[in-house]
Amino acid sequence: MSLASVNLAADLLGHTDPKVTIEHDIRQNKHVNPLTAELLEAAFSPDRRNEGGMLAIRRALTLPINERYLSVMRSEGPALLPVFRSQHQAELLMWLMLHPDQEFGVSDLAARLDVPLSTLHREVVRLDAAGLIASRTSGRNRLLRANTSHPAARALTQLLEVTFGPKAVVAEEFAIPGAEQVLIFGSWAARYAGQVGPPPHDIDVLVVGKVDRADLYDAADRAHARLGIEVNPVVRTTKQWDDPSDALVAQIKASAFAVVLDTRELVEA
Repeated sequence: MSLASVNLAADLLGHTDPKVTIEHDIRQNKHVNPLTAELLEAAFSPDRRNEGGMLAIRRALTLPINERYLSVMRSEGPALLPVFRSQHQAELLMWLMLHPDQEFGVSDLAARLDVPLSTLHREVVRLDAAGLIASRTSGRNRLLRANTSHPAARALTQLLEVTFGPKAVVAEEFAIPGAEQVLIFGSWAARYAGQVGPPPHDIDVLVVGKVDRADLYDAADRAHARLGIEVNPVVRTTKQWDDPSDALVAQIKASAFAVVLDTRELVEA
């Protein structure tokens, strides 16, 4: 196989180093998803190379490399825990592992995680091949769930819970009466946004709306119990959240924060 063929195979399979493609796919004669297989066959088949198959595939796969595409082709390794291949992979695993009894459609997950569908599909293929997730088809939909029988599932769930888990856990526990918006700010939000720094030792949560203080602190206690890390809640009314003279609000809006729950969007939908 030519060097050009190996490089193209690496591109199609999402590998940054062609050596990985040679060692883990070509030499082991691995199967790939049908779409990738079709592209590879069109590029490498002796019957088609003479017909310009390689050139046609290269042209079909050529995209202008600008900011529109760079942001979605592959995310950087997450600053929260850079052992994962990408931020998208970590978030996909987090959502599935923290909801082990539920199935989710690929399109639904792409919307929930704000990830391009094509990018999420590549991560799904890798995780499915590794046995970390399970999938099935229902009509035209592909449904995914965590493979809880995998030997690494329990340890991986614990790891994701204390790193990426706050986004899901806080959203669930702080869905209390009167909460219009819930967001995480402070050091965890900064690491989640990719800002390098020491691991967060607590989770700062802002609830926008009119909530009962007892409900608020009960939610913080539940989140603390699930995450194993202190959760510090504060409250602001909708008017205060829109007030630029509020010192805390100004500080939050000037730094990284992650909105994990917005009931106003649900009502509008």
